[in-house]
Amino acid sequence: MKQQISKSDRILAMITHLTSLVGSFIIPLIIFLLKKDESRFIDCNSREVINAHINAIVLCIGFLSISILMVGTQAGPISGFLALGFIVMLPVIAFVYTVSFIVGAIKAYNGKCFRYPVVFKLLVKRDHH
Repeated sequence: MKQQISKSDRILAMITHLTSLVGSFIIPLIIFLLKKDESRFIDCNSREVINAHINAIVLCIGFLSISILMVGTQAGPISGFLALGFIVMLPVIAFVYTVSFIVGAIKAYNGKCFRYPVVFKLLVKRDHH
């Protein structure tokens, strides 16, 4: 039989996703640290949000670094064009994560743990045997 998820857990999990819309991974981190042992549902959602934030930061820094390096090398118009392409990816990444945070909030409120697409799991749950 499936365990019922309390409304307060669903709301707290939803908050972890929604606070991401203002760029804060601090609130999901605090919720994770305070509630991970009390609620598997909050643990799952906050862990997913934190992983998504880490991935978004790494992607943005990576694309920005590549763009700066390409412009800095002055290897001709092709490097400038590629650098522009990488810079254009930044708003695309922001859009994808914004939509994902909204979908995650809706799913969390509906009692589901949302798995972010194309996210490397850096913060994983380890089973203690």
